[in-house]
Amino acid sequence: MIKKKTEDDQIHDEYRIHYLEEHLKELGKAIEEGCEVLAYCTWSFTDLLSWLNGYQKRYGFVYVDREEEEGGTLNRYKKIAFTGIRVLSNLMGRICINRYK
Repeated sequence: MIKKKTEDDQIHDEYRIHYLEEHLKELGKAIEEGCEVLAYCTWSFTDLLSWLNGYQKRYGFVYVDREEEEGGTLNRYKKIAFTGIRVLSNLMGRICINRYK
């Protein structure tokens, strides 16, 4: 799913929040089953262009205004998932802290 910056400098990537939420649910199940989980890392904090998709897909929580052929301003914009992953991370952190008290 390719998302571009809107005129109001927003990048709506709610699908990424859902994707991460599902992974964290499964991670929670693994912890409950006895797996020792030390960390969960996402691919990239800022946009990382995927050459497999013709540089169309952007992975990260911060959009970098960069076009492969035309340059760009290199300005950074928080995606919707930036806030979503922060909320999910805080929630999972509290769950883990409470579990191991």
